[in-house]
Amino acid sequence: MSIFPRSIYSRQGKQRNSGVMQKSLSAILLSVILQNGACGAPSIIPYERPSCLSKGIENTKQPANKEALASFNRGKDNFLAANFDAAIDEFSKAIKLDANFAQAFLARGFARIWGKDDRKGGLSDYAEAIKIDNKNAETYWWRGEAVRESSGYGTELYKSAAQDFTRAIELKPDYVEAYRRRAWVKEGLKDLNGAMADQTQVIKLKPTEARAYIERAKIEEKAGDNNAALKDYGEVTKLGASEAANGFYERARLLVKMGNNKDAIGDFTKAIDLTKSGENANTALAAYEERARAREATGDNAGAKKDRADAKGLKARTPEIPH
Repeated sequence: MSIFPRSIYSRQGKQRNSGVMQKSLSAILLSVILQNGACGAPSIIPYERPSCLSKGIENTKQPANKEALASFNRGKDNFLAANFDAAIDEFSKAIKLDANFAQAFLARGFARIWGKDDRKGGLSDYAEAIKIDNKNAETYWWRGEAVRESSGYGTELYKSAAQDFTRAIELKPDYVEAYRRRAWVKEGLKDLNGAMADQTQVIKLKPTEARAYIERAKIEEKAGDNNAALKDYGEVTKLGASEAANGFYERARLLVKMGNNKDAIGDFTKAIDLTKSGENANTALAAYEERARAREATGDNAGAKKDRADAKGLKARTPEIPH
């Protein structure tokens, strides 16, 4: 079991939300891309704040045609109101008025994919945006993400996504989210060494980010290098309290897997101490439950019984934890 939070994007593709929630997420994402540039892992989860990577879509020229710009802005407003068909119509009008309006192609592609689940049409728009402006790292990122996210995990299409993330990195060498997504697709393609190398680059660019250490550690586990994974989880324990709790939990989980229940109990205890009264109560709950099993494995049935009682009490005190 792992309690490390995931973004609304899934590492394994074909996991998008649907219906009303998908409309809300699509509006958030379009707002990000049109106003702030591509945001690597936007999320509405409180403990995983959006971290946008640029202040605007790079190298995108505003159209000289004022009517085209007006249509574009109306399209954006419609999309943010979840009026996807109207948004696509306005973006189309903008394109008709200015055939070189790369941002309108990008926005329409985004609306088609994330608003209407029209992957074919959206990818065609991304391709047109790239024809007009092949120096925009953000467009390559979004196309790669659309392919990765809508494809079956580890399929041949992942190779195409990897190529787009690579191009985004070539254009923007410090593009953290392009390295992260390329790591995900490499992992899906069973290129574990390549995936670890990309996560290592993420760590170099964001050395205090817990997520990259944990994701690299999980790849190391998959590769059979448990000692390297333990070291990475250990790095996470040195970060802030919330991040450290995840590090202790994940290291304890791996120690149990390795048969070291005694040390695992110590790490589960540290995870509980850091989270039982904070916002990450779900971490404490998982740690109580896992520590109970570890204690049973060492013959401490009384301790295991107490942990299960404490977990039950924590659930009762924390309504937001799924029962």
